[in-house]
Amino acid sequence: MAIASKTWQRSLKCGSRRNVCAIYPLSLHNRAVGVHGRTLAARSGCLLPCADKRGRNRQSYIDNMKKTTLLALCLATSLSAAAQGAKIKTVTPVAVTTTAGEVPMLPYRLWVTYTDGSGEYRQVKWMNSSLETEQEAADAAKHPAGSAYDVQGYVIGDNKTAAGYPVTARVSVVATQPSAPLPQPVAEPLPLGSVQLIGDNRLTHNRDLDIDNLLSLDPRQQVYNYRDTYGLSTDGYPEADGWDSPTTKLKGHGTGHYLSAMAMAYVACPDKAKRQQIKKNIKLVVDQMRECQERTFVFDKQLGRYREARDLAPEAELRTMGGTWKDFDRYKTDYAHYGYGYINAIPAQHCALIERYAPYNNEEGVWAP
Repeated sequence: MAIASKTWQRSLKCGSRRNVCAIYPLSLHNRAVGVHGRTLAARSGCLLPCADKRGRNRQSYIDNMKKTTLLALCLATSLSAAAQGAKIKTVTPVAVTTTAGEVPMLPYRLWVTYTDGSGEYRQVKWMNSSLETEQEAADAAKHPAGSAYDVQGYVIGDNKTAAGYPVTARVSVVATQPSAPLPQPVAEPLPLGSVQLIGDNRLTHNRDLDIDNLLSLDPRQQVYNYRDTYGLSTDGYPEADGWDSPTTKLKGHGTGHYLSAMAMAYVACPDKAKRQQIKKNIKLVVDQMRECQERTFVFDKQLGRYREARDLAPEAELRTMGGTWKDFDRYKTDYAHYGYGYINAIPAQHCALIERYAPYNNEEGVWAP
């Protein structure tokens, strides 16, 4: 739920009473909720008594509150205006410019205002994502400089129509886009190798602990999912776990964190032997990922070029592409069609599913949009 920088209030009915719930923009784990001028602390979904400014405890007041009122207050802190029945009243108008021969860049979310006066950002699905529509938009003969056209879209999750709440973007076509001014930096960061921690202190102690922890990790585990996705043997490679387990569609992202941490550790490590081991582990992971990537270097004689991401599948197939684990097991055998240079621990079809607004569901859709 989007919470404005100022305290806002929403009224909700509980039986015959009308209670006002004010939600303050604090952390999700420690919110302050005002009830008829009293103050309660909401921590981990439970309402706990707090003292007022004069130090008097409101426990007796809480004990007298009805369970239905408490439930309504808990729900009010977690439900958006749309979920509580408020309808969209207005949507921020969209007007963009694009260069002739180019596809316009449209915002992925818009600010909406509800009938109860509240507002929040909502995701928008634009109806210009198909290849044919993009090619038409980029046709300078059809949309020359000086012309304008509309792109239809919908606020996702609204039931005004079957597709959502309708919105329109006005696209003005220009001959050239003005160049954006370059930022003027006021400070330059120091290269990591130019800074050295010295002495026997907490900073050097924590640095050494981090380095030892990184060296305790098996680098082969970092490439397990990559090898599995590119049809390479995983014998002798420990299976990844947690968010990188083979049963999550976020797998492989931890390898990026690992390589970044190892690169920084290599620069910061004062121990030569450990530096060499860090370098060795980095090389193992990079070489393994390169082996996976090389499996996408496929020259297509019919196309007369190497296969690219755009050749993953025909448009009709992309529209009906499945997202179950059974589907992904099949995609893993098709690494030759991932596209030149594609490197990821999950098949390229996952990216296509994200672009198609597949459901946010680890079992049948996508995980990380």
